[in-house]
Amino acid sequence: MSHAIILVLNENSPVRYNELRRLIPDISARVLSNTLRALEADGLVRRNYYQEIPPRVEYSLTSTGKSLVPIILNLTEWAQNNMKTITTHRAKFNQESQISSDN
Repeated sequence: MSHAIILVLNENSPVRYNELRRLIPDISARVLSNTLRALEADGLVRRNYYQEIPPRVEYSLTSTGKSLVPIILNLTEWAQNNMKTITTHRAKFNQESQISSDN
């Protein structure tokens, strides 16, 4: 899920927490919070806290986080280009595993 957060932050920085939840609808609040914390600890995401009323927190990518974006995009493209082959091999493997476990 961290790759989705990185891509969203790349296109929408800075982003507030609730906006991130809206932009990534299939993520729970707990997973989003934990992933943001881990990405911040790794130096990929910057968390900016503004002492306002109400307090405001915004997230953005660091330069290290931005350097990861092309890699994620290339990996995504590779997966899309090879998904049919991978799915075919997986089905064949599962079928062969089922046959060998039946014997």
